[in-house]
Amino acid sequence: MGISDRIKELRAGIKLTQSDLATEVELTYVQIGGYETGKSSPSADVLQKLAAALYTTTDYLMNGSTMK
Repeated sequence: MGISDRIKELRAGIKLTQSDLATEVELTYVQIGGYETGKSSPSADVLQKLAAALYTTTDYLMNGSTMK
């Protein structure tokens, strides 16, 4: 599972649409769709915003794990 899958899974788990998440992190739903399909990758700044909006860590989004 890659970052695109983790973003999509977490977003769906908290019942947000791509548009809802985009609004939350000040992007467009097209950008969120690009991240979820793996066509683009979020910058470090956007990754932090996504992690906060999805109630997770940047480490989990990038690697699928959390550091202790």
